[in-house]
Amino acid sequence: MIGQYFWNQISRDNDQHSFTGSGAYVTLRGLIKGSSYAPNLGDGGITTPDPGNMELCLQYNYTALSDAKAGIRGG
Repeated sequence: MIGQYFWNQISRDNDQHSFTGSGAYVTLRGLIKGSSYAPNLGDGGITTPDPGNMELCLQYNYTALSDAKAGIRGG
């Protein structure tokens, strides 16, 4: 299981309001067929399962990247 919450605030010049955004995601992964995951040393995560294995994934993502005070309407 992997999860992350983020919050950011970006100051802006020329008397514009600061931008504030936040969000979260959760990923749940499990092998239905196969023995184990291998570590991925490049990014610290886990590798894609070997051919012939079967994986079940559940992902949820929520982001609030709009900020009316800053005049930004986005994701």
